[in-house]
Amino acid sequence: MNQEREIGARFKHIHDKFTQHMNQNLRCLDVTYSQMELLLYLAEHQNRKITQKDIGEFMKVKHSTVIGILRRLEMKGFLYCVVDEENKRCRNVILTQKGLDLKSKMEAHRREEEMRIRQVLSEEESQKLYELLGKVLESLE
Repeated sequence: MNQEREIGARFKHIHDKFTQHMNQNLRCLDVTYSQMELLLYLAEHQNRKITQKDIGEFMKVKHSTVIGILRRLEMKGFLYCVVDEENKRCRNVILTQKGLDLKSKMEAHRREEEMRIRQVLSEEESQKLYELLGKVLESLE
């Protein structure tokens, strides 16, 4: 059995399962996992301008993907986009009060899923796993 492929396949499976669980848990808030990550990013950076480009870099996705996520969140009333006064080519993304009101609930869902993962590991295993995942991530960048 090819061990490199096995590890990569395991990462993919874990990612898919994690995303699936998060999406199920977040359904009651009418957001997906990706949308939650974006909304939390906006909530944590309210004190500065956030552009569509900033979001793409944060989420590590293409501009077209950012546009789709923003459109859906704007339709739900969680955020809105405005043309930047200083640079008309840029669009700033602004969190609405409705979006901000979700912050603590989304953080609670994220903590709950984190605890679910950690409950099968000892504190030592959890720390070691975090370090190993950091090494893997660093090697891929």
